[in-house]
Amino acid sequence: HSQAKSARVHLNGGPDGLRLTIEDAGTGFDLEGLERKAGLGFVSMRERLRVLRGTVRVDSAPTRGTRIAAWVPAASLAVPAPTDVARTTTSNA
Repeated sequence: HSQAKSARVHLNGGPDGLRLTIEDAGTGFDLEGLERKAGLGFVSMRERLRVLRGTVRVDSAPTRGTRIAAWVPAASLAVPAPTDVARTTTSNA
């Protein structure tokens, strides 16, 4: 959609969580129009990040390109150890 010739994707993990940044120098778009559109792309991203207590920021303007930055806190990424899962899901019926 952006008509960009290239894009940059940067993923960084640290003690505070994961950060994903996507940037292009494409056509960009009007952010106010994004809120009024019926599409599910950004709505879906926001909802998925909300579930993980993360955030997403979109910075774009016509002819200026687009930058999307998403962050997920480390606490939302924690996975129980396999032994913990086995203990809580095993039953002696």
